Amino acid sequence: MKKLFAFVATLSLSISVFAGDMVVHTGNGYAVIHPFPTRSEVKEMTSPCVLDYGNKTEEFYRFDLSSKGNVKVKSTEKSSWVEKKYPSVKSITHTFKDGSISKFIPLYEADNKAYIKGTIKKDDSPAWFYLLLEGEISIYFLSGIGPYTGLTKAGAPPILYLHRKGDDFAVKVSKATSVGAEFALMPEVIAEFVKDNAELAASVKAEKKLPSKNETSIGTLERIIREYNTAKEANK
Repeated sequence: MKKLFAFVATLSLSISVFAGDMVVHTGNGYAVIHPFPTRSEVKEMTSPCVLDYGNKTEEFYRFDLSSKGNVKVKSTEKSSWVEKKYPSVKSITHTFKDGSISKFIPLYEADNKAYIKGTIKKDDSPAWFYLLLEGEISIYFLSGIGPYTGLTKAGAPPILYLHRKGDDFAVKVSKATSVGAEFALMPEVIAEFVKDNAELAASVKAEKKLPSKNETSIGTLERIIREYNTAKEANK
Protein backbone atom coordinates (compact mmCIF):
# COMPACT_ATOMS: atom_id res chain seq x y z
CA MET A 1 0.00 0.00 0.00
CA LYS A 2 2.89 2.38 0.78
CA LYS A 3 4.23 1.76 -2.73
CA LEU A 4 0.87 2.68 -4.20
CA PHE A 5 0.68 5.98 -2.29
CA ALA A 6 4.26 6.79 -3.29
CA PHE A 7 3.36 6.12 -6.91
CA VAL A 8 0.32 8.40 -6.72
CA ALA A 9 2.39 11.20 -5.20
CA THR A 10 5.08 10.86 -7.88
CA LEU A 11 2.54 10.71 -10.68
CA SER A 12 0.57 13.69 -9.39
CA LEU A 13 3.74 15.76 -9.15
CA SER A 14 4.86 14.85 -12.67
CA ILE A 15 1.51 15.49 -14.33
CA SER A 16 0.83 18.69 -12.41
CA VAL A 17 3.83 20.20 -14.19
CA PHE A 18 2.69 18.78 -17.50
CA ALA A 19 -1.04 19.40 -17.25
CA GLY A 20 -1.20 22.80 -15.59
CA ASP A 21 -2.05 24.64 -18.81
CA MET A 22 -3.67 21.80 -20.73
CA VAL A 23 -7.02 22.82 -22.14
CA VAL A 24 -9.84 20.74 -23.55
CA HIS A 25 -13.02 21.69 -25.35
CA THR A 26 -16.03 20.82 -23.23
CA GLY A 27 -18.82 21.71 -25.65
CA ASN A 28 -19.58 24.86 -23.68
CA GLY A 29 -16.14 26.43 -24.00
CA TYR A 30 -12.72 25.37 -22.78
CA ALA A 31 -11.50 24.08 -19.42
CA VAL A 32 -8.13 23.27 -17.88
CA ILE A 33 -7.31 19.56 -17.57
CA HIS A 34 -6.94 18.62 -13.92
CA PRO A 35 -3.68 17.00 -12.77
CA PHE A 36 -4.17 13.31 -12.08
CA PRO A 37 -6.58 13.04 -9.10
CA THR A 38 -4.97 12.73 -5.68
CA ARG A 39 -6.11 10.20 -3.09
CA SER A 40 -8.04 12.84 -1.12
CA GLU A 41 -9.72 14.15 -4.28
CA VAL A 42 -10.93 10.68 -5.18
CA LYS A 43 -12.81 10.51 -1.87
CA GLU A 44 -14.42 13.91 -2.45
CA MET A 45 -15.68 13.33 -5.97
CA THR A 46 -19.38 13.78 -5.40
CA SER A 47 -20.14 16.55 -7.87
CA PRO A 48 -21.90 15.55 -11.11
CA CYS A 49 -19.99 13.74 -13.80
CA VAL A 50 -21.08 14.05 -17.43
CA LEU A 51 -21.41 11.08 -19.77
CA ASP A 52 -21.23 11.98 -23.45
CA TYR A 53 -23.13 9.60 -25.74
CA GLY A 54 -22.13 11.41 -28.92
CA ASN A 55 -25.59 12.86 -29.65
CA LYS A 56 -26.47 13.83 -26.06
CA THR A 57 -25.02 14.14 -22.56
CA GLU A 58 -26.29 13.02 -19.16
CA GLU A 59 -25.22 13.98 -15.63
CA PHE A 60 -24.66 11.52 -12.78
CA TYR A 61 -23.64 11.80 -9.14
CA ARG A 62 -20.72 9.36 -9.29
CA PHE A 63 -19.15 6.84 -11.65
CA ASP A 64 -17.06 3.71 -11.39
CA LEU A 65 -14.96 2.60 -14.35
CA SER A 66 -15.65 -1.00 -15.36
CA SER A 67 -13.83 -3.41 -17.64
CA LYS A 68 -14.27 -3.56 -21.43
CA GLY A 69 -15.05 0.15 -21.70
CA ASN A 70 -18.18 -0.09 -19.57
CA VAL A 71 -18.99 2.27 -16.69
CA LYS A 72 -21.25 2.11 -13.63
CA VAL A 73 -23.06 5.28 -12.55
CA LYS A 74 -25.22 6.51 -9.66
CA SER A 75 -27.81 9.25 -10.03
CA THR A 76 -27.70 10.09 -6.30
CA GLU A 77 -25.69 9.03 -3.27
CA LYS A 78 -28.35 6.53 -2.21
CA SER A 79 -29.37 5.23 -5.64
CA SER A 80 -28.25 1.90 -7.06
CA TRP A 81 -25.43 1.51 -9.53
CA VAL A 82 -26.46 1.25 -13.21
CA GLU A 83 -24.05 -0.05 -15.85
CA LYS A 84 -23.60 1.71 -19.20
CA LYS A 85 -22.00 -0.53 -21.80
CA TYR A 86 -19.44 0.23 -24.49
CA PRO A 87 -19.72 1.77 -27.07
CA SER A 88 -22.70 3.85 -25.87
CA VAL A 89 -20.51 6.16 -23.75
CA LYS A 90 -17.99 8.19 -25.78
CA SER A 91 -16.38 10.01 -22.84
CA ILE A 92 -16.76 10.82 -19.13
CA THR A 93 -15.94 14.26 -17.77
CA HIS A 94 -15.70 15.27 -14.13
CA THR A 95 -15.47 18.95 -13.17
CA PHE A 96 -13.62 19.94 -9.98
CA LYS A 97 -14.42 22.87 -7.71
CA ASP A 98 -11.69 24.98 -9.31
CA GLY A 99 -13.25 24.50 -12.76
CA SER A 100 -10.60 22.09 -14.04
CA ILE A 101 -11.71 18.75 -15.47
CA SER A 102 -10.75 15.11 -15.68
CA LYS A 103 -11.74 13.31 -18.86
CA PHE A 104 -11.81 9.58 -19.58
CA ILE A 105 -12.30 7.99 -23.01
CA PRO A 106 -12.75 4.28 -23.89
CA LEU A 107 -10.22 3.15 -26.50
CA TYR A 108 -8.66 -0.08 -27.70
CA GLU A 109 -4.95 -0.55 -27.17
CA ALA A 110 -3.12 -1.26 -30.43
CA ASP A 111 0.17 -3.15 -30.57
CA ASN A 112 2.99 -0.63 -31.04
CA LYS A 113 5.30 -3.00 -32.92
CA ALA A 114 2.59 -3.72 -35.48
CA TYR A 115 1.74 0.01 -35.67
CA ILE A 116 5.30 0.87 -36.70
CA LYS A 117 4.91 -1.57 -39.59
CA GLY A 118 1.65 0.00 -40.71
CA THR A 119 -0.62 -2.69 -39.25
CA ILE A 120 -3.35 -2.09 -36.67
CA LYS A 121 -3.59 -4.98 -34.21
CA LYS A 122 -6.04 -4.10 -31.43
CA ASP A 123 -6.90 -5.77 -28.13
CA ASP A 124 -10.18 -7.67 -27.98
CA SER A 125 -11.73 -5.19 -25.53
CA PRO A 126 -11.41 -1.42 -24.96
CA ALA A 127 -10.03 0.17 -21.78
CA TRP A 128 -10.39 3.56 -20.12
CA PHE A 129 -7.76 6.20 -20.88
CA TYR A 130 -7.17 9.45 -18.98
CA LEU A 131 -6.72 12.54 -21.18
CA LEU A 132 -3.56 14.58 -20.68
CA LEU A 133 -3.35 16.65 -23.87
CA GLU A 134 -6.06 16.98 -26.53
CA GLY A 135 -5.50 17.76 -30.20
CA GLU A 136 -5.07 16.15 -33.63
CA ILE A 137 -2.83 13.79 -31.70
CA SER A 138 -3.77 13.41 -28.03
CA ILE A 139 -1.74 12.11 -25.11
CA TYR A 140 -3.34 9.66 -22.70
CA PHE A 141 -2.49 7.78 -19.58
CA LEU A 142 -3.90 4.26 -19.27
CA SER A 143 -6.37 4.24 -16.41
CA GLY A 144 -6.87 1.32 -14.08
CA ILE A 145 -10.28 -0.04 -13.13
CA GLY A 146 -11.84 1.16 -9.89
CA PRO A 147 -14.03 3.84 -8.31
CA TYR A 148 -12.49 6.69 -10.24
CA THR A 149 -9.01 6.04 -8.90
CA GLY A 150 -7.58 5.77 -12.40
CA LEU A 151 -4.63 3.89 -10.95
CA THR A 152 -2.63 1.11 -12.58
CA LYS A 153 -1.39 -1.86 -10.58
CA ALA A 154 0.25 -0.94 -7.29
CA GLY A 155 3.83 0.14 -7.83
CA ALA A 156 3.57 0.47 -11.61
CA PRO A 157 4.90 3.63 -13.29
CA PRO A 158 2.56 5.64 -15.53
CA ILE A 159 2.36 4.46 -19.13
CA LEU A 160 1.76 7.06 -21.86
CA TYR A 161 -0.19 6.55 -25.08
CA LEU A 162 -0.83 8.51 -28.25
CA HIS A 163 -4.18 8.67 -30.04
CA ARG A 164 -5.02 10.23 -33.40
CA LYS A 165 -8.35 12.02 -33.73
CA GLY A 166 -10.97 9.73 -35.29
CA ASP A 167 -9.26 6.46 -34.34
CA ASP A 168 -10.77 4.05 -31.81
CA PHE A 169 -7.37 2.94 -30.50
CA ALA A 170 -4.32 4.30 -28.68
CA VAL A 171 -0.70 3.17 -28.95
CA LYS A 172 1.80 2.83 -26.10
CA VAL A 173 4.83 5.12 -26.44
CA SER A 174 6.62 4.67 -23.09
CA LYS A 175 8.48 1.84 -21.43
CA ALA A 176 7.91 1.02 -17.78
CA THR A 177 10.90 1.01 -15.46
CA SER A 178 10.69 1.08 -11.66
CA VAL A 179 8.57 2.84 -9.04
CA GLY A 180 9.22 6.59 -9.00
CA ALA A 181 11.82 6.35 -11.78
CA GLU A 182 11.75 8.22 -15.07
CA PHE A 183 10.46 6.03 -17.90
CA ALA A 184 11.76 5.86 -21.44
CA LEU A 185 9.86 6.93 -24.55
CA MET A 186 9.82 5.04 -27.85
CA PRO A 187 11.11 7.38 -30.62
CA GLU A 188 10.17 4.98 -33.42
CA VAL A 189 6.51 4.87 -32.36
CA ILE A 190 6.27 8.63 -31.84
CA ALA A 191 7.90 9.23 -35.24
CA GLU A 192 5.30 7.01 -36.89
CA PHE A 193 2.53 9.18 -35.42
CA VAL A 194 4.06 12.43 -36.70
CA LYS A 195 5.41 11.08 -40.00
CA ASP A 196 3.34 13.48 -42.12
CA ASN A 197 5.51 16.21 -40.60
CA ALA A 198 8.77 14.99 -42.15
CA GLU A 199 11.05 17.45 -40.35
CA LEU A 200 9.61 16.68 -36.93
CA ALA A 201 9.61 12.92 -37.57
CA ALA A 202 13.28 13.07 -38.60
CA SER A 203 14.22 14.99 -35.44
CA VAL A 204 12.38 12.44 -33.28
CA LYS A 205 14.11 9.52 -35.03
CA ALA A 206 17.46 11.24 -34.51
CA GLU A 207 16.87 11.07 -30.76
CA LYS A 208 18.26 7.67 -29.92
CA LYS A 209 17.22 8.06 -26.31
CA LEU A 210 14.15 9.86 -24.98
CA PRO A 211 13.35 11.77 -22.82
CA SER A 212 15.77 14.48 -23.86
CA LYS A 213 18.38 15.65 -21.39
CA ASN A 214 16.98 17.88 -18.62
CA GLU A 215 13.38 16.95 -19.56
CA THR A 216 10.90 14.52 -18.06
CA SER A 217 9.35 11.88 -20.31
CA ILE A 218 6.01 13.66 -20.10
CA GLY A 219 7.65 17.01 -20.86
CA THR A 220 9.45 15.64 -23.91
CA LEU A 221 6.33 13.98 -25.29
CA GLU A 222 4.27 17.12 -24.65
CA ARG A 223 6.81 19.28 -26.51
CA ILE A 224 6.81 16.99 -29.57
CA ILE A 225 3.03 16.60 -29.77
CA ARG A 226 2.37 20.29 -29.16
CA GLU A 227 4.72 21.14 -32.04
CA TYR A 228 2.93 18.67 -34.30
CA ASN A 229 -0.57 19.84 -33.35
CA THR A 230 0.36 23.52 -33.74
CA ALA A 231 1.78 22.94 -37.22
CA LYS A 232 -1.25 20.85 -38.19
CA GLU A 233 -3.64 23.56 -37.05
CA ALA A 234 -1.67 26.27 -38.89
CA ASN A 235 -1.86 24.32 -42.17
CA LYS A 236 -5.64 23.88 -42.13
